[in-house]
Amino acid sequence: MGYRFLFKIPSFLITIVRTGKLVEFISFLVWELIHKTGFFRNKKYLSFCNDDTLFLNGDGLCINDKVSGFFISRGISIRKEVFPWAVMSFDSDNNIIGRLYDDEDGLYKSADDGESIVLMYRFPGKIKSIFISEKNTIFVCIKGALFRSLDDGMVFEKTLVFSSAESYFLLNNGMTESPDGRLVVGEYASVFKGNGCGWESCAYLYYSDDEGVSWNRSDFLVGKGANKHVHLVRYSNLLGGLIVTDGDNKKRLWINDDLTAQEKSAWRLVNRFHIQTGGYISMIEDDGKMVFGTDYMGGTNFIIESVNCMSFKKLVIPDPYRKSPVWNMLLRKSKENMNEIWAILHSSISSNIKSVLMYKNSREDRWTRVFEYDGTEYEVCLISTSSKIKNAIYISIIDKLTLKSSAYRLN
Repeated sequence: MGYRFLFKIPSFLITIVRTGKLVEFISFLVWELIHKTGFFRNKKYLSFCNDDTLFLNGDGLCINDKVSGFFISRGISIRKEVFPWAVMSFDSDNNIIGRLYDDEDGLYKSADDGESIVLMYRFPGKIKSIFISEKNTIFVCIKGALFRSLDDGMVFEKTLVFSSAESYFLLNNGMTESPDGRLVVGEYASVFKGNGCGWESCAYLYYSDDEGVSWNRSDFLVGKGANKHVHLVRYSNLLGGLIVTDGDNKKRLWINDDLTAQEKSAWRLVNRFHIQTGGYISMIEDDGKMVFGTDYMGGTNFIIESVNCMSFKKLVIPDPYRKSPVWNMLLRKSKENMNEIWAILHSSISSNIKSVLMYKNSREDRWTRVFEYDGTEYEVCLISTSSKIKNAIYISIIDKLTLKSSAYRLN
């Protein structure tokens, strides 16, 4: 068996080089060696304050009295939602606007905290993400196109067509708004050309100064060699500019200090070498700092903090979650009026790699595990998004065997 593995090494390395993954593979290898040899040291690892957690079964979250009491003592209650929300946001009147797991193209509204719903609009495809601007314009994204409504969802019009029919923007992380109302969207798709030609680059940025009536497209990232898509588009109040990360091979972090997406001279590259980390797919900004989560599927992942995007504090995700990317992060306002960072780390490539939902408040260094799970059996998502920090977050849980879905509110 061992000798057969040796024969596979040359073809594996050829694949790595052919797909442009050599630099990323070297970073993965270095981080793995540092982890295995203990050179990261304990203080370099993210740590947890609890052992007992909730857990999942075929009916969703299983809550025993001991664990439930632990979270109640920390000011968190858990409620199973009446409807299986899959994507959701909140309008200016705090109504829920979202899609259900079992109705992929229908947009629904709830004006009574999720107790009842009404169908607002039906789209020509599965709703992937929702964004509601400060002026209460509702943007709904399906594969290939972005729609908008100016009348609380009565009528939607197609306002933007992406470069690929497979493209959309990532929920919570792929669309942003500046204080002066400029909207920016990052295109995300994984389109393989075939015939050994690699990936089709869909790494375009789109920006609008008229509430989405018209859009200009920037090919800056494509011109700089981004070979796949855009991960993160976020306006930073700390920096007073736009933060963008591209995905797949290069995984770079860019800053546009004046938010002028069409001016190439405005862009500043932060990480020039892959080993400097990059690869950010999620971000929050709180308490005078930015917090990033990495997307290194099967490699070592990090939670990273910075106040200026010049110096960074990196914490290694510990095993058994280390190889699970930090897919999404949200802020929640606690009952003590403190902001909490919530993060979902998810991997579905192996049962040996565990996934976890976790959170921490601004006074704590250690994180609290809400529950861990096997990503080959379940898919868990942070599904709520809002321009304002809410006192509740929503998660969806999908049982991959039965395809049953449920949604929960944690507040």
